[in-house]
Amino acid sequence: MVDGFNIKKIVSIQLSKQSKSILILTVPRSGSTSLCSSLGKSLTEMNEPLNDTQMWQSPLTTKSFIDKIAKDNVVIKMMPNHLPSDWKKEDYLGFIDKIIPYFKHIILLDRKDINEQYSSWRNLMNYLLNDDRYPEWTKAKINFGERFFWLQKYLIRYLSTKYKLKLYFYEDIFFNNYSTVFEELNIDIDLVDTRYLDPQFKYKENVFKPELPKQLI
Repeated sequence: MVDGFNIKKIVSIQLSKQSKSILILTVPRSGSTSLCSSLGKSLTEMNEPLNDTQMWQSPLTTKSFIDKIAKDNVVIKMMPNHLPSDWKKEDYLGFIDKIIPYFKHIILLDRKDINEQYSSWRNLMNYLLNDDRYPEWTKAKINFGERFFWLQKYLIRYLSTKYKLKLYFYEDIFFNNYSTVFEELNIDIDLVDTRYLDPQFKYKENVFKPELPKQLI
């Protein structure tokens, strides 16, 4: 029992549903998009469904989001501070409590090299700021968003402690150690498109979606 939350009961609920669904709770610039895409080989992929502005606000209600995740065999990547439009503001942990029972596997993901992570995040923000295709991204919005960057890193650690879940890192996934990670998570490696996890194919210019070279597809 952790903070009134029975983890064994959650596992029982998950197994009874016979779902393979995976929830990736992550922070920016940690390789989570590539990880989510690798799991899209065998699951329906949903990349930040509560984040249509790529930061913090969602058009989905709690019911519409639950309807999505209640379907069997989905993989969802989201930040720990993402909330549906009708959920109580800043009640991030309450929302995580609500959705965790729908998933068989929970992956918490961050990055060990904070300097590289923050630099990568700033580069992404500058990319958006200077690209005419994203006029909604202003300096004020980016400065505001920086607070969410640090909040997400705090929340992911809190969740690791609260639910007694191991916190994985970008360096665990993209330095050819991914087989160990999936073995620990009890995820069949045959269900994973490991090409997305090869360091040489990490997304760079395409900041929202990793794309494999055509000769590999």
